Amino acid sequence: MSTVYEINTPHVISESLGNETVIINLETGTYHNLNSNAAQIWQNLQQPIATETLLKGIIVENKGFAQTISQALSDFLAQLLAQGLIRVSIHEPT
Repeated sequence: MSTVYEINTPHVISESLGNETVIINLETGTYHNLNSNAAQIWQNLQQPIATETLLKGIIVENKGFAQTISQALSDFLAQLLAQGLIRVSIHEPT
């Protein structure tokens, strides 16, 4: 079973601006800009989602190599966790 993640609401808010997404952690006061690829992942995190489901969607959308995308996704999710922007969800994925 893969890990389910969700955005760390209400402490984290975001807004899409064109091809970028801006994320603000209200607890730390830090903000982050995401490029279009990262913004695509962030959009999928709006509801609790399993890592496996997220990975499958990215591979299909980008027609990429599974191993490369899997490692990049794992690294990105680890960064989001470390910065308090997402959390492991207690909810079932939708």
